[in-house]
Amino acid sequence: THKINIVMLHGNFSASRNMEPIMHELGSKALVISPSMRGFGLSSYNKPIKSYKELAEDIYLFMSETYPLIKEYYVFGHNIGGNVAMELAKSHPESIKGLVLLALSA
Repeated sequence: THKINIVMLHGNFSASRNMEPIMHELGSKALVISPSMRGFGLSSYNKPIKSYKELAEDIYLFMSETYPLIKEYYVFGHNIGGNVAMELAKSHPESIKGLVLLALSA
């Protein structure tokens, strides 16, 4: 098992597949999870997006239901993913070990 769990959140006009080069680089050291957020990439969940908080809740529920044994994780967020990561940390601080944020959107 991996000792480090990382959730990677993609940027706007992007999808989880854009994180693949980084995921491959980190894969030997960590469990890296990169879901496509609602309305992006191959996400089948395309309910309209109302807020970053709503997207953060999507990610929290995804992690809780898909990876129930993972209780804590780091989050990397690029662009819109960074805004979602900050909301996730505010809403569920018990689950977030740390944030890495890159080029946040306004």
